[in-house]
Amino acid sequence: MYYGQMAHSVIHQKRDQRRHRRVPVNVVGRYMLPNKQEFPCRTIDMSAGGLLIRCEAPPYRGQRVIVYLEEFGRVEGIATRVTGNSFALSILSTSLKRERITAALTWLVNSEESETHEGRASKRIAPFVKEAIITLRNGNTAIISILEFSLSGITIKTDLALPTDSRVAIGRRPAQVVRVIEGGYALHFQTPLKDDELTPTMIFC
Repeated sequence: MYYGQMAHSVIHQKRDQRRHRRVPVNVVGRYMLPNKQEFPCRTIDMSAGGLLIRCEAPPYRGQRVIVYLEEFGRVEGIATRVTGNSFALSILSTSLKRERITAALTWLVNSEESETHEGRASKRIAPFVKEAIITLRNGNTAIISILEFSLSGITIKTDLALPTDSRVAIGRRPAQVVRVIEGGYALHFQTPLKDDELTPTMIFC
């Protein structure tokens, strides 16, 4: 990408960033500088247009940085604000990637709320029928185990390798992989469940 194109892209990213609400996010990862050096990091807050990262060796302002985060995968952008132990990154991405980031952020916020608030909307259910069929983007299918589900998402146990952000279907319900958990994955439903579906008798088929 030429410098003029990059500058134009950063301007658009800054406009996008103002349209997205930043939320506190505590996610570990690593980042790579243009010289291929990699360093550990942890996020402070994030939106679909940018993120604030805590680190020990921040980049220079204007440097292109690639960040790998556990729940979000690969994120690329330009360092726009740098302090002693943190830097802000303006994300360079497609609209589809921004949508995926927003979906993952929504999942994380909902998950945190479900741990601190009571109510049906945040309730997690362990199903009576724990097996379901997962369908991958290429049409392949496999049997997975359901750990629990809520109105907005589901956690599954499987030996399959599912990339973060990948689209799948649990039964006939479309979902997106948002993060890795021990022995499996957390997925966000493309369309939330209805209140009357949030019961242990729910079957994903």
